[in-house]
Amino acid sequence: MNSDSRHRMVPFFENSKVFSAICLSLFHFLQHTDHSGNLIDNPSDWLKVIIQLLFATVFIFFIISGYVIPSHLKKSSYRIKDLGLFLSKRFIRIYIPFLACVVGYLALDFFFKWYNHLPFVFEIKRFLANITLTATFTDFTFYNPIFWTLAIEVQFYIFIALVYPLLARIQSQFSFIVLAILVAASGYFLREHRFLFEYLPMIFSGYFLFLHTEKKIEFNVTVFIILLQLVVIAFIFTWLISIVLGVFFLLYFMNFKKILFPSFAIRTYSFYLFHGLFGGTFLYFTARHVESTISIVLALILAVLISIAGSWLTFYLFEKPALQLSKRIFKLK
Repeated sequence: MNSDSRHRMVPFFENSKVFSAICLSLFHFLQHTDHSGNLIDNPSDWLKVIIQLLFATVFIFFIISGYVIPSHLKKSSYRIKDLGLFLSKRFIRIYIPFLACVVGYLALDFFFKWYNHLPFVFEIKRFLANITLTATFTDFTFYNPIFWTLAIEVQFYIFIALVYPLLARIQSQFSFIVLAILVAASGYFLREHRFLFEYLPMIFSGYFLFLHTEKKIEFNVTVFIILLQLVVIAFIFTWLISIVLGVFFLLYFMNFKKILFPSFAIRTYSFYLFHGLFGGTFLYFTARHVESTISIVLALILAVLISIAGSWLTFYLFEKPALQLSKRIFKLK
């Protein structure tokens, strides 16, 4: 997940992006496996719970998108006639780093096959399913398992571009409650992980936070709406995920005013995309040599640090140019 620029974000969201990105990388690194075995064999029950907690943080990105994108549309005085411009701008923003990530994983796969004296097979259908973010609708898998979140993100871009002019017309507290019920119902009854609707209770929780910030929804109504979404999220997914997101909302209302890691915060999309490429490759060559708890912890820390360093490189090579190109070519009024 990604955002445009820091001035459109609240400091708490910036800090949350960093925290969630690190948690997601640890979720993947803790479960690292390759032909030589696993980083951690037979994880204990408490470690399994930690892994589930780490996974739950990925949904924080959905909430942030639900806040940031409508905020951008409002500030841009978005109208339905701007749909093509808006979608083009968003796709350029995310697609150039994404495509670079796809190429990176193909190159890495080629290297590993060569390194292990195995044949490299390029499947054109799988490649097309990846670059179109439609792998979940086929029998193929994503090169990078986190691409499924981008597929949902793109669906949200299209959805919000179509419905935002209607949403902007809603004014009464009762209408917002009705909207919240419809969102919760869509998530509960339209359960299909490949489609946006299952994730609407999370995404629109961010939208309702945005409306509260804009003073369109009273605080008590906002609390009721978010609690409703959390209950539905618990039934759709797990109570653990709902609790993690509930803590996120509680911390949001504490009104943090300082961005703790501003330079990293703007690179979280690059970190999100490429952490497996950098940290995962490091673990590929080191995981087989670590056995003690201390050595495993050290390997995890180094994998994260290497991924952070890699995100700096990929941000300036791919993400920043994509952002600049998007701003230069398309500019909503």
